[in-house]
Order: sequence, then C-alpha cells, then structure tokens
Amino acid sequence: MAAVPWGQLLPLAIVAMVLVWRFRRMARSTPLTPWRLWLMPLILLAMTLAVLSAHPPDGRGWLAFGGALALGAALGWQRGRLTLIERDAASGQLMMRQSPAGMLLLVAVVAVRFLLRGTLGAEVASGQAPSPAVWLLTDGMVGFALGFLGVFRLELGLRARQL
Repeated sequence: MAAVPWGQLLPLAIVAMVLVWRFRRMARSTPLTPWRLWLMPLILLAMTLAVLSAHPPDGRGWLAFGGALALGAALGWQRGRLTLIERDAASGQLMMRQSPAGMLLLVAVVAVRFLLRGTLGAEVASGQAPSPAVWLLTDGMVGFALGFLGVFRLELGLRARQL
C-alpha cells in the first residue's frame, strides 16, 4: 500500500478550503476602504526587495522578473476591472464584490502556481542546492505576485476615487 503524500495534499486542501470560502463570500458585498488598498502592495514590495537582495537575479532572472511583473500587472488590472464597486445607498460606504470571472482568474493563477511548484519542488525538497531553473521560477513568481496584487489594488483605488 502506497503512502499518502501529505506534504502535497495538505497545501492543496488548504487552498481548496480558502477558495470555497471565497466563492461563498462572493455573493456578498464587503466594505472597501480606499486608504487601506496601498498597505498590502507596500508589504509585498518590501518582501520582494528582501528576496531580490538576498539572491540578486542574473540577466535571465531579471528578464523573468520583468516579464512576470508585466503579466501579473495585466492580469491584476483585469481582475480589478472585473470587481464590482458600488456605493451603499443607506450608509454611503463603498462596497466591493468579486465577480465570478475574477474569481476564476484567481483560481487559474493558483493552479498554475501549484503546477509550477510541483515540477520544480521536488528538487528543492531533496536538500540539494537549487538549480538555475528554480531561481528563474522564484524571480518570475515574485514579479508576478507584485504586479498582480499591486495593479489589482491600484485599479480598485482608481475606480473607488471616481465614485
């Protein structure tokens, strides 16, 4: 009888639970506080600088970082554009609600991340020094996360300001 790969199944189970929770909350509007939108991109920028300074990318790493940053920015803008923002008539509070298309985009991003992690994760878990492919993937994922979240929040902030 084969052993259950808990190390691979546990993260998938956690992500599945979070996505189910997010899909259930998708039908409800949540308050949007525009002044808080810059906090998470600022934290992510600090983490990105820490990662890039700990292991500075080479030329291909910067190319992977820049390309993934641009792709993340495009997808983040699309997710922000798909998010519904409205003003509550009773309280005047800005409210936001995720669209089903925006959530499917997020699910696709998470799925691709898990696929990429699965292909190169075994190499890192073996205790060997990471290969250049792992560093390229890391540089790309860091750039993608920064672009995706930063532009998503920027788009929400710009649209909230218009209301």
